[in-house]
Amino acid sequence: MSAGIIGGNVLALGVFTVTVDPSSCAANTTVVTEASVPGVKTGDVVFLNKPSHETGLGVVNCRVVSADTIEVTFMNTTGSGIDEASETWYGLWARADGTARTNVAI
Repeated sequence: MSAGIIGGNVLALGVFTVTVDPSSCAANTTVVTEASVPGVKTGDVVFLNKPSHETGLGVVNCRVVSADTIEVTFMNTTGSGIDEASETWYGLWARADGTARTNVAI
């Protein structure tokens, strides 16, 4: 692929589905849930698309924690706990070719 505008080259991209079953999230706090995504590697960038809306529940981070495993951080902004149901999500991972720039001013 060609060089990016901001910096670095993308070596590979992949689209995937993953079943995410969030842990119960207490009021006004965050919780982390892991999910298996075969093929992702530490250092990959992961984007997720939650298929439904739950008032007060936000997806605030997603990262690869080890080979084949992602971690999703949820934030509950309500005054009571949320126990979100398991769903199948769509995702995208991107892998740099090792030439990504550092200290790029935004």
